[in-house]
Amino acid sequence: MSKPKPPGTPKSGLPVLGERTAAESNLISMMEMWNERDMSQIRRRLEAIMDPHVDFCDPLHHIHGLDAFEAMVRKFREDYPRAELSRTTKIDQHHDRYRYEWLIVQDGKTVIPGFDLSLIHI
Repeated sequence: MSKPKPPGTPKSGLPVLGERTAAESNLISMMEMWNERDMSQIRRRLEAIMDPHVDFCDPLHHIHGLDAFEAMVRKFREDYPRAELSRTTKIDQHHDRYRYEWLIVQDGKTVIPGFDLSLIHI
């Protein structure tokens, strides 16, 4: 028989921070990192939220490791210096996977709409 979970523990078993899980807080921090304008802070933010062996894939990139991820973020900030990334849906989660939609806007115009599916181990 399994040990009962403490009151307030979600079915996923992930630690809860207020109404958010630690993984959801990590995803919110990720959005904040993409919006960072101070290039000297990008690495610090990444190290706080990301595994050094990150594997990232989107239609334009398939990268491995924190150095490559940082380079991608820096390139994005150079190409879109005034862009703002925001989440447009709630975060759906199951089995350590998190899905949400987002939008990148610059100068009042949509640059890129998209969605992420993340695998997070806390």
